[in-house]
Amino acid sequence: MYYTYLSSQEFGGVDEIVEKLSEMFRDFSRSTYYRRKNESIRRMGDLLWGFRTNCYDLALELLCAEQMILGKGQG
Repeated sequence: MYYTYLSSQEFGGVDEIVEKLSEMFRDFSRSTYYRRKNESIRRMGDLLWGFRTNCYDLALELLCAEQMILGKGQG
């Protein structure tokens, strides 16, 4: 979900995202991408509608940290 919607780095499509993720995770395929993407969207929906866990808090902290490093954050 990060590389699809949130990253400041632009990708040319799913194949490039899968290639990037394959560098980090062994045997990462297009089907894995779509399965994980759907799961991530569901979890983000949970977060947006009020369901929170420590995992979500960490993900938001990382996103905010990236934005601050890139000079896009506030304060």
